[in-house]
Amino acid sequence: MRFTSALSGIVLLGLAVSAMAEESPLYGGLRIGTLEADFAGFSKATNVGILLGYDLKRDQNGTLALEAEATTTLSDGSIAGGGKWDADTVSASAAYRTAGSAFVKAKIGFLRQNIHRTGGPLNADDSGITYGAGVGTRINSKAMLEVEYSRLSSDLSFLTLSYITHF
Repeated sequence: MRFTSALSGIVLLGLAVSAMAEESPLYGGLRIGTLEADFAGFSKATNVGILLGYDLKRDQNGTLALEAEATTTLSDGSIAGGGKWDADTVSASAAYRTAGSAFVKAKIGFLRQNIHRTGGPLNADDSGITYGAGVGTRINSKAMLEVEYSRLSSDLSFLTLSYITHF
């Protein structure tokens, strides 16, 4: 239920913001998705986040951009045998989107993560390389929807749905 309410809110807010937006190289977005930890017995958590980006270069082939993102857990994952887990992430990446109404995205960057566990010893802070790929559609000249898979670290992966609009 919390996931559906959060997703509905993201879509409605995104549509309202894009209606007011004039295209510029600066853009922002909201994202929601499942976060998976590569630890035995850990179920998926649901994270939400914000994205801020800047288009460095646009041409007929696509767009190269810099992006900053922060996420936090909306719904904790459970742990077999008891306990729950959550994670906060902050990243900075270079991203490339192909041209056209439907596009492909690739990104690589640097990430800082903080994984918390209740009922056990795991509290993991880590930094490292993050990378991902996705597909999306441009709703209009200012707004887009994107599905992306990101490998956040050796411990975390993130499958997201994002709404992005230029300011």
